[in-house]
Amino acid sequence: MTRSPTSDTKAALLVVDLQRGMFNGERLPPIHAGEALLARVEALIAQARGAGIPVVFVRHGGGPGHLLESGTANWQIHPAIAPAASSATSACPR
Repeated sequence: MTRSPTSDTKAALLVVDLQRGMFNGERLPPIHAGEALLARVEALIAQARGAGIPVVFVRHGGGPGHLLESGTANWQIHPAIAPAASSATSACPR
């Protein structure tokens, strides 16, 4: 059974730690089947937005020298699934 969101439903799509640094292989092997993962997440984001469900992005923020150092290019959400201006983003400190 598929549920449709209503004004009483408190639903959101949560996208966690899909940052550039997790895919580029710069310091760690890239996420296995990363392109397929991004394609699936991109489709889920489109479905959520189409249904009026909020999309929330959470990213890990590392300290100086960390692969996901806050404010660096690797810390940014992967461009294939970049947040819309209306999307909420949150950084989780180390």
